[in-house]
Amino acid sequence: MVPRRRDILWRFSDIAVRWPKLVGMSADPAVSSDAARPKRAAATVLDMVRSLGLMVVIVGATLLFVPNLLHPSKSQRVQPYDYSDDVVGFHQVTGLAALTPGGGLSGWYANSASLTHHGTIATLYVGWVSPTKKYAALYESNGSAISTTAATTGDHSLRRTIGRLSILITGSASTSELNQLAASLGG
Repeated sequence: MVPRRRDILWRFSDIAVRWPKLVGMSADPAVSSDAARPKRAAATVLDMVRSLGLMVVIVGATLLFVPNLLHPSKSQRVQPYDYSDDVVGFHQVTGLAALTPGGGLSGWYANSASLTHHGTIATLYVGWVSPTKKYAALYESNGSAISTTAATTGDHSLRRTIGRLSILITGSASTSELNQLAASLGG
């Protein structure tokens, strides 16, 4: 006959009562050897320092051995963007020539561009990086949608309407830099 589990547990507890040193228990049932002892403050602080030290080692090893984490390569930096296709597309959709910066923008470069349109209403967006590494956005549209959607993207804004073309220049660049971008716009 195979003993049931309850019988095995009863027998273990019977052994613990009869031979407490054999199973690591105190002979006195009021004293338990597995009672939680309060840690001293020094031991707690030492445990915390060990844990933080281990985290410093893990983070240091990650920074050291993961490539390009501390010093990104040139290919990961913001690269100049050729927006000429978007300008041509704007002209094809609207029949209007987009105003793009001519000379006089030394140190500026475009980093993004997009063209969105619904029928013959189009919006051209070109993002710029100023010489002080601030952002400037140039929006051009033959509709009125840019006055409400794009004006919230930056701290400063310049608006102008030339014929059927609405222009909005906005961004975190200074007002003088936005004025410089606006002055460079030509056909």
